Amino acid sequence: MKTTLKGNRKEKTIITAVLTVLIIIMSFTPLGYFKMDRASITFLPILVVVGAVQYGPLCGLYLGTVFGVSSFVHCFAPSYAFGQTFLNISPFLLLLVCIIPRALMGLSCGLIHKLFSRNTSPIFANIISSFSGGFLNTVFFVAALLIAFYNSDYIQSLGSNATQIIRTLITYNAYIEWIVCTIVGTLVPCIKARITKKNNADTVETEII
Repeated sequence: MKTTLKGNRKEKTIITAVLTVLIIIMSFTPLGYFKMDRASITFLPILVVVGAVQYGPLCGLYLGTVFGVSSFVHCFAPSYAFGQTFLNISPFLLLLVCIIPRALMGLSCGLIHKLFSRNTSPIFANIISSFSGGFLNTVFFVAALLIAFYNSDYIQSLGSNATQIIRTLITYNAYIEWIVCTIVGTLVPCIKARITKKNNADTVETEII
């Protein structure tokens, strides 16, 4: 039992470190952000979802924070007009907008998976929690952005009221993120479970021989 727990902790540490490195690397490559005029498509939430689903809420909280810090640093890129706009208004508020929603997304994703794992099948729990990762990332970020910068000229230029502004901010980029998060976040645990099962079967067979 102790050997198993030690192995699980070691695996969690290694995979979390790998996901952290991937988030940092992807943040500075086109793989992390596809820039648009008023927003960007990011696949970094996928890495947060994978960690949260596999290793729980605290891992999701940590990876979400790493994601948030990377997104704040990304705003300093001169070519990223969306980030530059709010950086010029208030770097401190932008820091909060970047980090808090992503940290909460990772935490929530892990909690949702934990909740659904108790009462539903593993696959359904993976689907719900993976979708929630992409969806909550959008909802939390847009909500934080409006709270912090609603009165700014840029936000006001997006529509005459809050509903129109939200429709302008949440476009096909968000839908793509939700779909990709759901697919990848569901497949990774299934693949990992199959590999683990096969390795355990091979170990038992070796012991018998």
